[in-house]
Amino acid sequence: MKVLITGGAGWIGGITTRLFEEAGHDVVVFDNLSTGFEHNVKTSQLVQGDLRDIVAVEQLFKTSFDLIVHFAAKLDIGESTREPRLYYDNNTTGSLNLIDIAVKNDVKKIIFSSSATVYGEPDAIPIPESAPLRPINPYGHSKLMVEQLLLSYEKTHGLEWLAFRYFNPIGAYDGIHQNPSVSNIVPVALRAIKSGQPMQVYGDDYDTTDGTGVRDYIDVVEIARAHLMGADRVGACRAINLGSGSGYSVLQILAAIGKAAGQEVPYELHKRRSGDAAAVVASSHLAQDLIGWRAGSSLDQMVQRAVAGLDKE
Repeated sequence: MKVLITGGAGWIGGITTRLFEEAGHDVVVFDNLSTGFEHNVKTSQLVQGDLRDIVAVEQLFKTSFDLIVHFAAKLDIGESTREPRLYYDNNTTGSLNLIDIAVKNDVKKIIFSSSATVYGEPDAIPIPESAPLRPINPYGHSKLMVEQLLLSYEKTHGLEWLAFRYFNPIGAYDGIHQNPSVSNIVPVALRAIKSGQPMQVYGDDYDTTDGTGVRDYIDVVEIARAHLMGADRVGACRAINLGSGSGYSVLQILAAIGKAAGQEVPYELHKRRSGDAAAVVASSHLAQDLIGWRAGSSLDQMVQRAVAGLDKE
């Protein structure tokens, strides 16, 4: 296939680009390089541009594509609560430009990188795709709005789509670098170990085993592989969870990181952060039923790969 991957110079996008390349597909990456790296794109054509630039997006579709895999987005929850306009403009408006111009050029297959934040505070754990959608931060709202755009364009233009709702990606892939500014827990914890400066843990009074937030961690390579597996199922027009079905608290994962790194992670407790849910754990039965995907890595395996991968950077 001829595949357009937006945000394909980033972390998850870069790994997905690599897997599509290895599978023999012809890939074009569109990325503004604000958080991605040019060297993450190994053999594909890289077009530098921003989805908010309509002229640049129109120019992009002078090439015909069989499939779009759409990662390009800002993704810091805390930042989104401070700068909501930035998130709606970048994530939602940029996606609208992409979808609208794509269908005008008769490109009607897309896989969208969504997020478990669309659920907000869930009523029950694990969370099925049928759970209420009540995001509690602008980042989650911006992702949900794009899912709603996909539904609208399915009805009006025959768009075929999948939206993968990621839970908490961790891990590494050889040769793909993660931006050092990202707030994923593993690089943050390793920076704390190396600097000796405690990392901040937000909230120790949640209704969880040890009072810290519980999340479902999923290997980043397994997330990338789901996009490849879903490439021929976009006609399902469904949102699908990508998670392991197991939840771990912040303190539990810090213990696993310390074990893998051979040194305890220094941390200090702070009050809850605005926009964070207490516990978010996936039900991923639909992913297995629809595309044959399921998570296969233990927490220790994911953390060990992440620590080893980040140590190479």
